[in-house]
Formats: sequence, structure tokens, C-alpha cells
Amino acid sequence: MPAGWLVNIFKGLEDAGRDGGKKRLTEWFLKKKYTKMFELVTPYVKKDEVILDVGVGDGSVAMFLKRNGYEVTGIDVVDHSLYKNVRPIIYNGKDMTFKDNQFETGIILSVLHHCSDGIRVLQETKRVAKRVIVVEDTYRNWLEKVLVSVRDSVCNFEFYPHHYRTVGEWKRIINKNGWKLITLKEWSSLAYGLYGRQCLMVVDS
Repeated sequence: MPAGWLVNIFKGLEDAGRDGGKKRLTEWFLKKKYTKMFELVTPYVKKDEVILDVGVGDGSVAMFLKRNGYEVTGIDVVDHSLYKNVRPIIYNGKDMTFKDNQFETGIILSVLHHCSDGIRVLQETKRVAKRVIVVEDTYRNWLEKVLVSVRDSVCNFEFYPHHYRTVGEWKRIINKNGWKLITLKEWSSLAYGLYGRQCLMVVDS
């Protein structure tokens, strides 16, 4: 998940000390995000699996998974993690150096719409992981697309077009690649007073 601006504000989080004001402020700011993602992901993973986190971003989700006993390997195009014990493997955004089916589960959380080629990222993740859990911003009509874009841009400080897809488009992509969509959930939400629409997809072979 993109987090470049957060790094500039909260970098050195763990150097601030366990009770430091910087750490408390950052944890408060990120808590809603990482707890929600934790609740979405953990029903589909086991603690004896190594999870591949694609697009680590600020590192808060990987950090919370680790705190709760999960083993996580992270990968990203740049290291924007706020946590010393969450350091992603850096790659070119296209080709992962892992073996086929090296991981039981890969997670891609609010990442694909930020990628220049999100389909390629999903394909490569599915190659190296047997099961992939995707959480994505989505929309059902033009108004939702506008609202989702506004929230995404404001919350991430990224004022450029993003590659949002409808659930129908994702279904066609999954079917075209010969995968199985074993779980699909959709919901609307408010973050900082801004409307958004997300979906969760669990993709298997």
C-alpha cells in the first residue's frame, strides 16, 4: 500500500520508543487500516504458512500479522516501511524471483489499482503462491468511481489516475487466467468522512 508521505512524517517509528508520542500517534493513525485488513485476511490463512505480502507499503499490516504469530515475507518496488522488523524484498514490479507455488498464500491489499500493470502483478503473485487474497478498491457506477478516486487520492496524497476495475472486470480476468474465485465480498465504507467501495477476492487454482 502506498505510503511515501507517511514515511516522511513518521519515519523511525520504532526508534521513538515503546511509549514515544510518535509511535502512539502513528499507531492511532494506522490502527483502523491494519486491524480491518487483519480481519479480512486471517480467515483464509493458517499460522504455519508463510504469507507473501505484495506491496508492503508502510508495513503496518505485515507488522500486525507478525505481532499475532504469522510469518510474513514482504515484497515491494521500494522500501517505505515504518517498521525495522518489516523490510520488503525490492523487485522491479514485474518479475518475482520466487519459485512456482513457493508460498501457500499471497496477499495484495489495496495495491493493484496503483500498479502500471496490476494484472501482471496478480499473475506473478498467483504463480508463486497457491492462493491469493486480494483487497481492491472498486466501483459500480460512475459516481462511485469518482468518490473512490477522491478518497484514494486524498488519503494517499497521490493525485493521478488510478486503475480501478469493477468486480465484473475482475471476474473476467480471473476466468481468463483459468483460476477459481472461491470467495467474493463487496462493501462500502467511510474513511475520514470519505466514501469508498472495496471488494475481497480469494483466488485459487
